[in-house]
Amino acid sequence: MPQDFLQDLDDPNKANAFILAATTPNTSEINRTRVASQIYLAYKTRLAGEGLATSVGALAEALEDSLANHAKALREAAEASEKYARGLNRATWGLTLVTALLFLAGVAQVWVAYNGIK
Repeated sequence: MPQDFLQDLDDPNKANAFILAATTPNTSEINRTRVASQIYLAYKTRLAGEGLATSVGALAEALEDSLANHAKALREAAEASEKYARGLNRATWGLTLVTALLFLAGVAQVWVAYNGIK
């Protein structure tokens, strides 16, 4: 079907003129009704398809935006996790150092106590 014919269906007057021009004295009323119905169905199917394409496009764009936002949130969470992991690493080493100093202080107390008894 030529593209210009489909564009002519957008104008109800041209669509009606097409049906009237195709009518001859020998054309039965049932055939006229069938042709008009088929043209109407083709037109409405095309309109529905265009609407569906627009909706699917909007959905795809929204999905793309949400995935981009999700990826951004994951990156930010990873950066925050890395920052706090570094802080926890420093705190762990600090506790290790304090524990070692306390152990050495205990050993020194035992040594002083042992040497002080003699």
